[in-house]
Amino acid sequence: MREFKFRIWDIENKMWMTKYFYPDQDYYAWINNKVVRFLVSLDWIIDHPKFWTIQQFTGLFDKNGREIYEGDIIRRMYGMNQKYIKNAEIMFGECPEDNEDDGNFIGWYINYLGNNWGKASLYDEKDYIEVIGNIFENPELLK
Repeated sequence: MREFKFRIWDIENKMWMTKYFYPDQDYYAWINNKVVRFLVSLDWIIDHPKFWTIQQFTGLFDKNGREIYEGDIIRRMYGMNQKYIKNAEIMFGECPEDNEDDGNFIGWYINYLGNNWGKASLYDEKDYIEVIGNIFENPELLK
């Protein structure tokens, strides 16, 4: 069974929130230099999307064994000598199947921005990609 995990980006402070456990409660704490700044419940985070972005773990790992999350930026090497590089973003939504006769599917896909590759199934590509950053901390990798 796939593990359901999330990561939470604090939009205003431009930092990842780290889960901090309290007995019998499920609270998240924003931690900076090991100082707890404030505590909020996951329900509060979901109800206030202008402050937070929640990204889900896809359940898949890149070629180096690193977890792949929604919003990650990946690198895909291709060509005879594996020297050509394509960077792309991991997304969830509608994606065309490789065979046009199969239609579309809803799920995790790679959005190869700014080139003719378009979209590809994350599951099909997972063994060939490597996570190199994310859309919040490394947006320049998609340019």
